[in-house]
Amino acid sequence: MNSWKRTTSRTMVILIVALVCLCFYGTALGDGINGNSAGFEIDDNGALFSGDGALSGIAPGDDWAQGASFSGVLNPDGTAAPGFIATLQVDFNWGNKGDGFDPSQFGGTANKNNDHIGVGESPWTWNGIGGGPQKNDITNTYLHTRLDPGTGDRWVCIAAETRSVNGDSHVDFEFNQAGLIQTVGPNGISGLLIGLGPDGGRTVGDFIVSVDFEKGGGTPISTVRVWDGSEYVPVPPPGPNVVLTATNATDIDHTGGWGHYAKNGAPTDTMTALQMVEAAVNITAMGIVLDPCSPDATFIVKTRSSQSFTAELKDFRWTPFQVEPCPTPTPTCTPTPTCTPKPTCTPTPVCTPTPCQ
Repeated sequence: MNSWKRTTSRTMVILIVALVCLCFYGTALGDGINGNSAGFEIDDNGALFSGDGALSGIAPGDDWAQGASFSGVLNPDGTAAPGFIATLQVDFNWGNKGDGFDPSQFGGTANKNNDHIGVGESPWTWNGIGGGPQKNDITNTYLHTRLDPGTGDRWVCIAAETRSVNGDSHVDFEFNQAGLIQTVGPNGISGLLIGLGPDGGRTVGDFIVSVDFEKGGGTPISTVRVWDGSEYVPVPPPGPNVVLTATNATDIDHTGGWGHYAKNGAPTDTMTALQMVEAAVNITAMGIVLDPCSPDATFIVKTRSSQSFTAELKDFRWTPFQVEPCPTPTPTCTPTPTCTPKPTCTPTPVCTPTPCQ
């Protein structure tokens, strides 16, 4: 079995050990409402730039891009900004490729969220030929994790864009602690997505955040599910301000940064209204416990054909990503050896020649 990982020049994963302690951390106001989660903005009046929360009287925080105040977790080229754990992934967008090849599409109708995708079970299939509906075609995906400096809680912030906002839209963000691999078959245009976890290709505690739009509406709804060893089980938030969801209510001009894609697949500097959906989950408050040292962990972003959690999966983008980064090991210092002083040398006496007789 050949592991197959294909990246673009803009596909980068930066795992940085140290998090920057932020000056502000706010209380978010609820799903789809402007607010902060551990100092990160989840806001529907401009879900891209930092500083937008200040417009609503909310303490400003970081966002995906640098705005009027504070900072963005991503650099203009889409790489992680210093001090942040974040990544931008650009999907293989068949709409502007010309050859119709997209190695990030699910193949057939048999791929579902609860499938046991381990080796020898029912791995997902992919097929790179053709394309699906524009509303299911992922373009950009965003991942970020951070600690709330006030509580120590771990937050996971996620977002995705699709090419079209027409009709219903359904996106899943799935975290697999043991990771995924993508294989390519003999024909070179299809293959498998295989989970490496011990229970159905996953590990107990893996989680998935599902975000659903209905009829192109402006209020997405989130559901968090946790893998129990056999299937994903919904876990309700223990209180308010634990799971936040929002979208961009207006078009956003993003000149000079990473790009976006129009409905026809052409590159553009404008992110169309409702094209992006973002969410933030306090996984500590949700009781989600993860392996803090899992270098093989991955996130896969998927679209579904309908609101049903077990509906046919359409498009995907996956990447290595550690939600709980490995702690920095404390170096073991070797004591400096005690040096023995060099002996003081007695000079060799200068001999006086014996006088001649």
